[in-house]
Amino acid sequence: MPVALSNHFKVARRQTWFKHGLLQANSKNVAATYDTSSPRPSSPVNAAASTGSTTARAASPRAPGGPATAIRRKAAADRADRAANVRPSSTRAAGAGGSSSTMLRLYTDESPGLKVDPFVVLVLSVGFIISVVALHTILYAAAVGCHPNTMMNVLKPFARSAPILASRATLRYSAIARPAFTCYKRIEPVTFRHYSSKMPSAPTVKLNSGHEMPLVGFGLWKVDNDTCADTVYNAIKVGYRLFDGACDYGNEKEVGQGVARAIKDGLVKREELFLVSKLWNSFHDADQVKPIAKKQLADLGIDYFDLYIIHFPVALKYVDPSVRYPPSWTDENDKITFSKTPLSETYKAMEQLVDEGLAKSIGVSNYNGGLMLDLLRYARITPATLQIEHHPYLTQEGLVKLCKENNIHVTAYSSFGPASFVELKMQRAHDTPLLFDNETVKKIADKHNKSAGQVLLRWATQRGVAVIPKSNNKDRLAQNLDVCSFDLAEDEIKAISELDRGLRFNDPVNYGLNIPIFA
Repeated sequence: MPVALSNHFKVARRQTWFKHGLLQANSKNVAATYDTSSPRPSSPVNAAASTGSTTARAASPRAPGGPATAIRRKAAADRADRAANVRPSSTRAAGAGGSSSTMLRLYTDESPGLKVDPFVVLVLSVGFIISVVALHTILYAAAVGCHPNTMMNVLKPFARSAPILASRATLRYSAIARPAFTCYKRIEPVTFRHYSSKMPSAPTVKLNSGHEMPLVGFGLWKVDNDTCADTVYNAIKVGYRLFDGACDYGNEKEVGQGVARAIKDGLVKREELFLVSKLWNSFHDADQVKPIAKKQLADLGIDYFDLYIIHFPVALKYVDPSVRYPPSWTDENDKITFSKTPLSETYKAMEQLVDEGLAKSIGVSNYNGGLMLDLLRYARITPATLQIEHHPYLTQEGLVKLCKENNIHVTAYSSFGPASFVELKMQRAHDTPLLFDNETVKKIADKHNKSAGQVLLRWATQRGVAVIPKSNNKDRLAQNLDVCSFDLAEDEIKAISELDRGLRFNDPVNYGLNIPIFA
């Protein structure tokens, strides 16, 4: 095949590659060639023959005259020029340092060929991928900076001032936010103060009032006034949403301060909390229920109770809050004086609180089976809960069963048995072995790699009983809240239940008071 015609086909083939994107060029006069292990020797005759052949063909007598001939001549000259621009392979091999390996080169009229080094390509590719991933992570952190449970107006000022989010003018809500991966890691100062999905959370149960109540809460009994506000705030930060308080605990103002601070800082919204309080014995008179409830609401700094409970099934003489508050078990003369108000009238006044929106749900506490059966006869609004002392030493199986049959949820206090009363110097508590040291409980705890306290709480929650433990230890706070992440076997639940001794600690008689409520 003539050299000129061969070069013509090579040029045409490369033009086809350019057309279909197999090769890319920045110059219209580009040719691509491949070196092989046996390069073809170059010859200056080839170029001359190519030019001569093209010229001879253009001058052929068979070529017609006129403008068409001029066009064909111009095209032939262009083809000859392009063919001449393809350097011989021997020259290319020399330019590459004499290498005989196969490599791709691109040539232009303006610049020499570029050698494509596979290692360089690999390094650049890896660097590009890392850069893209890093940029994506930064932008994604900005996008999910506002988790659904975090207030926008708190995050925005921080986001604008944080270097990692400096380029973003606003935050946007993301329904698929993953603070455990991005927010928690990249903007930790925010997520420590705001809600994070890494925090444990308790499952909820639906009360007969239609409202949801967490199965695990925080008990406020014996929480010191000096530390109460911080304790509540930190418990909310850990993930607690149910707080069980009472007038008699004497710390509702401090509880309200902790709640208000948490809401202000964006940790939680009011509607996400389940706040419980109780009506004390001195305010059972029907005309005193609403006034004292409103005072408690004011102390807590809220507009309604999520649950309001009759604390004990005993009515004592009224004590003016301006004289002594909380009034305790005795009157202004430090004597136990009973009121003649029946429990039915007190409960009707409680129902009125629901009617007026001061309480979403109402319940009772420390009622026995007979009182519960009587209550169900006159109640217009069925009590949502019964709160009782409940632990392996006092299982109260019959009472729990009665409540379940009537769709009344049971909440346990003093879930650790005597441990809650030792500090009160109660002799019965001192004489009773701690449940934490019980061999059955310890063996089950070791099997599940949990603490004894977690096993005791799980024993209750797995049987459908809510719990309200308390702790000042941050790690134990999280452990107590995260007690529904494992299950006890049926034989383990049975073994713990068999520890029942009928031992009651929270009895007025044990405090030296002649009020035999549980006789």
